[in-house]
Amino acid sequence: MIRPGEVQMADFAEAGPHPVIVLSREELCENLLSIDLSQLDLSDGPLGMLDDTFRDVIKAIGYVMDSDCEPA
Repeated sequence: MIRPGEVQMADFAEAGPHPVIVLSREELCENLLSIDLSQLDLSDGPLGMLDDTFRDVIKAIGYVMDSDCEPA
């Protein structure tokens, strides 16, 4: 199971593997995009998990999208 706040590796065809932060719609990003689960390398599990920093990431994404985002 993938959880919000996990740091996973994703394979971007032309750019190669990059770490990504998992976000979710479960009631300062460099790039905000949706990727297919097949692009994640789940074989070794997550690289890590964000702690309270996850709340700051969500707020920063809300700022970039001009939206008031607050995680539950």
